[in-house]
Formats: sequence, C-alpha cells, structure tokens
Amino acid sequence: MIRTILTTAAISLLLLTNYYQTQSQPLTEFEIWQQKHQKMYIGEERIYREAVYQTNKQKIESHNKQQERTYDMGENQFMTLTQDEFISLYLTQVDAPELEFEEEREQVFDGAEPLKFVDWSSYSTIKSQGQCGSGWAFSVSNSIEAWYGIRGGRNISASTQQLIDCDTYSKGCYSGTNYNAMHYAQQIGLMNSMSYPYVAQQQGCRYNRGEFRINTYNFVGNQQQTLQNYLQYYPVSVGVDALNWQFYSNGTFADCGQNINHYVLAVGFDFGYNWLIQNSWGYGWGENGSIRLSPGNTCDCLNSPQNLNFL
Repeated sequence: MIRTILTTAAISLLLLTNYYQTQSQPLTEFEIWQQKHQKMYIGEERIYREAVYQTNKQKIESHNKQQERTYDMGENQFMTLTQDEFISLYLTQVDAPELEFEEEREQVFDGAEPLKFVDWSSYSTIKSQGQCGSGWAFSVSNSIEAWYGIRGGRNISASTQQLIDCDTYSKGCYSGTNYNAMHYAQQIGLMNSMSYPYVAQQQGCRYNRGEFRINTYNFVGNQQQTLQNYLQYYPVSVGVDALNWQFYSNGTFADCGQNINHYVLAVGFDFGYNWLIQNSWGYGWGENGSIRLSPGNTCDCLNSPQNLNFL
C-alpha cells in the first residue's frame, strides 16, 4: 500500500517537474505567431503549417535583403497559407456574369490640374473579409459609406453581406464585380449592416431592399488623370491584380500583373501620385490595412474603376 502511494507520488512529481520545464521553455517563432493570430494546429497539420510558415518567412527575409526594393514584406495573418491557398480563400476565382457596360464617354475636364494630394481614408473604416472572396462587395459598400460621410455628413454602415447574398449577378464569396454590385445598389439599395450583419459566407437573401441607394455609376478609368480628377471628390471602387499582395507590409508597390482578381477602394493619391488604396484584410495587413501603388495602371487599377453618385 505504502509502495503504491510512493510510486504514485513519484510519478506525480515527475509529471509536475516536466510540466514546469516545458512551461519555462521559450516559445518558438511559430508558436508566438499562433498565439498572436489565435491559431491552433495539431498533429500532421501542425507539422505542415509550420513548414509553410518557415517557407514564407524565408521568402520575406530574402525579399527584404534586396537593396533596390520599393516595399517591404512582413509577417501577417497569411503566414501559414501557400500562395494557392491564399488565392483560393481571399481573391476572386472566376469572372462573374457581368452586366453590359454603358458606352464609355470621353471624360472632359476644365483644364485645371488635379490636386497634388488627396486622402479620404478617414471616411471609410478598414474591414476584414475573412476567408471569403468578397473584396468586390466591400469595395462598393465602403464607397457608399464614404460618399455619405463626405457629401451627406452622415456616418453610416452599409451592408456588405446583403451584396454577397442578394446580388444575383455575382457569386457570393466566390466571385463578383464592383459594376454588378453598384447595379444592385442602384436598383435595390443596401440596408444598414446592423440589420444585415457580415458573416463571411454566402447565405440565402434575407432582405432584398435597402435605404442606401445610389442614382448613377460610371466608368472613370483608362487614364491616370481621369481617376485623379474623380478622386478629388470622393473615393472610387477599383479592381486590381492582388496576386502578390499576400505579405505586403509597407512602401510603394508595383510587383503585380494585369489580371483583376480583387476589388478595393482608392481613397486618394500622395505627393508622388502613388495611389492610396484601402483593402479589406483587416488592420494587421499592410500599412494599417492599406497599400500604396505606384502611379499609372499599376496592378491594373485603371481598367475597372467605378464612380458612384447620388445626385
């Protein structure tokens, strides 16, 4: 009996000692990342995700050693995703059936040079789309929010989820376009996001009506000056090639192609005429949720900008 008690006590002491030794060991970089981003992997999945993490970390370190780089990469919430997984979860996958564009009209301005600096970022908050390719919907709902703040003096929150669920020309988390979303906002309108909250997945259309309705929308791209002129009045929804945006941290970005797979909100341009872009991947990505793109048609940003109007 005594032997059994002593044996049990010895085992308990050994387990307790091992526990405190384990607790006193410093966390690995991967474990620190897991805690920060509230991720937990076990078994073979942990082994695989840690390997992906290390591969991405090496990619970031290699890029940041380049002397001629114009932007830095950094660790963020996407560290355990391969590029293919990132594309599948966060970017637009296929072309949604698109309404026919109205005939594009040549933009005529009064000859005055555009402003040297425009920044409307304070009129739209950074959102997080989660694992849903809904950037197209956030791009439009955020542009509506910004318009109400700038022109209407109202602080509103337009429902992004309603576009995902109810815009029949788009495909929810799988694909969509700013043009189709603006058509829905024109024909139907959007509800307040408090009444129709975001859930990061497509569900049945709950309400096909809304108080926030736009009157018109039109294409304002092709040329840098055209988009700059419209940005003097309020933000513009634009399509971009975000294939290489996964680990962007700060700086001026131009490392992209010309294949639109994501939608964002252009909120202005800086003194170097770099585009100021608000994304929908949360504040932990990029420059507090935003990215600066080089002037011109960088990332194909001039090929699908849509401007809305309530007048």
